[in-house]
Amino acid sequence: MLILVRPHVSLLDGLVVAAWLPRVGIHRAIFAVDMLDAGRDVVIFPQGTELSIPDRPDMPGCRWLASHTKRRVVKITLDHWDLWPHVTRACLQ
Repeated sequence: MLILVRPHVSLLDGLVVAAWLPRVGIHRAIFAVDMLDAGRDVVIFPQGTELSIPDRPDMPGCRWLASHTKRRVVKITLDHWDLWPHVTRACLQ
């Protein structure tokens, strides 16, 4: 499974997603694209690391990666309006 998380505007986002994944039955996910072929779940932030612009488009190659993995894709939306970001929506494709 390839897990896409948007927007990525906080350094806390990775921690929030890592804590949320086990609650929905996803265990042992990693945050590195090069391990996708090893059969593990992978989390990426497709918008890159420009934390000051939350509505920026995905980086080139994200759509290609999702279409060529032959894996299920979960799109996650994060809400940053509170003190701590949290997952507000997850959509399995």
